[in-house]
Amino acid sequence: MHQGQITTGQALSLLESALSRIDHEGRAGMGSEERLDLMRRARKVADRVGSLASVLTAEVESAQASMRAAGTPLTSFLSTSETRDSRDAAREVFKARDVAKLGQVRQAALDGEVSSDQAAAITQGMNQMPQQFTDEQRGQAEQVFLDKAKTMPARKLARMADEVAAQVAPELARSLEEKAKGLDAQRRRAVQRRHLSYGDDGDGSVWFKGSLPQVEAAPFVALIEAHVQADRVAEKDRDEGLRSLKPGPRVLREQRDAGEGRTPDQRRADALVAAIGEHRDGPQVAGDRPRIVVTIEEKDLRERAEACGVLANGAEVGPGELRRMCCDADLMPVVLGSESEILDVGRQYRLVTPAIRRALSIRDKGCVFPGCRAKDTACQAHHVIPWWAGGATAMNNLALLCPHHHAVIEPDRFEPGADQWRITFHPDTGKPEVHAPQRMAKYL
Repeated sequence: MHQGQITTGQALSLLESALSRIDHEGRAGMGSEERLDLMRRARKVADRVGSLASVLTAEVESAQASMRAAGTPLTSFLSTSETRDSRDAAREVFKARDVAKLGQVRQAALDGEVSSDQAAAITQGMNQMPQQFTDEQRGQAEQVFLDKAKTMPARKLARMADEVAAQVAPELARSLEEKAKGLDAQRRRAVQRRHLSYGDDGDGSVWFKGSLPQVEAAPFVALIEAHVQADRVAEKDRDEGLRSLKPGPRVLREQRDAGEGRTPDQRRADALVAAIGEHRDGPQVAGDRPRIVVTIEEKDLRERAEACGVLANGAEVGPGELRRMCCDADLMPVVLGSESEILDVGRQYRLVTPAIRRALSIRDKGCVFPGCRAKDTACQAHHVIPWWAGGATAMNNLALLCPHHHAVIEPDRFEPGADQWRITFHPDTGKPEVHAPQRMAKYL
């Protein structure tokens, strides 16, 4: 610390003390110019204090201080301790990152040369600088932004990335612009050409034909290739195991018929079937793979699956395949509501049914975490007593939480007694109630 400087805590104490000692009645007889000057100075101070708050917020997040001191992620800490909407709290944290990210911008904000909003906008603009920029060029661009901030509001600064890049490196900017235009045109053509068609070939198969833009096709291709590679590894392991057993030629031929000799196209077709098998659900809010729910004895169900089945599109399924589908289904005990909807599926079924999900949406309406405004459609069903700890899939053990707060509340499997957020249910209404960690009580 240099001579004459004071700590952050001392400065804040002086500010708080000075603000508390202001004689507000003394402004009654002020003239217009003096009153206007005071307003301008107060807003300038507010900007500097806001910038300091953003920098301190970024430092708290980087050090995970709220988690260490209060057992709560920063956004949840702000929304609870300051009675903020969780989205407003998250917005403050994101802004703080931008204010504190760049050295020159951070210092300019702390010195009052730019507001915290301008500092955040400059960082957003700097994020759009060409990857080819050297460190020197990035420094120049940062300074150009700071110069423009003297006359430009934050909203305009955030939109000036192209102009700043062109000022720092005109030739590179023109080259990148031409390339971007070409890629945009290519993208538009690919989107226009996208299609998917399929139909019955009349001989027990369904044909497919289609085209996707590269961005949308990339995850599909990656998924298929992952299954293809896994299939190759499994086939190699199987073949090595067969050779070690030294079976006869007929056994080898029968064991390998399903795999050996497949073309690359056939391998990819098998990979697509395997991928679909792992993700059978339609676009539902919640659910699991198709199940068979029956009230007859299990052996009776399996023994009676001797006739052909019929798919939804009318195609017949042989008895062997039908029996395999029965084996792949789960049999479970259920508790029905007044309208015969399933409200409790006990321990056999981990994921909530659509009926339970609808009941949760009606009861909780959205994320139950204090201050969170996430709608029910953006939430997950949380087991208060975890599934792995014996908790049932029932209304009196479930609550809706957005993904962020689900991670906050989920109990520690290896330290179940840890001081963290928890949920109980009101004895009369049955509604979930959220309780903060004990160590956060002093902040509330």
